[in-house]
Amino acid sequence: MARISEIRVAVPSFCCEREDIVAEAKLWLSQTSKESALFERFLGSSRIRRRHFVLPPAEIRALGGQAARCKIFAKEGTALAAEAIGKVLAAAELTPRDIDTLIFTSCTAPLIPSPDAYLVNVMEFSKHVRRLPIY
Repeated sequence: MARISEIRVAVPSFCCEREDIVAEAKLWLSQTSKESALFERFLGSSRIRRRHFVLPPAEIRALGGQAARCKIFAKEGTALAAEAIGKVLAAAELTPRDIDTLIFTSCTAPLIPSPDAYLVNVMEFSKHVRRLPIY
């Protein structure tokens, strides 16, 4: 019988409070005040108090587009996923071969293949493990 044995997270090291995110959004969306106001309204209704990033927000803004962000996410997202999986396996006293389904979720960047695809080989999951990447 299938079951979820553990849930664990791994978060990047840079943390921004809501006020910092709003200030960054104003810089990022400075060309259109309408978009900035819409983002601020969205952030307020989401009740997000803080967000974590692998880079300081100013460096993220300087990347210049999604391709550069995807490259960083491929490396950092895979490392964070490995950290979270390691926590799950340790807490549940399991090995990667004991897992039959791996669910990966992120709203950072759509990667093909997604970070969990790399982890299947690196962490030695069964070749029959089912993957469900959700973006």
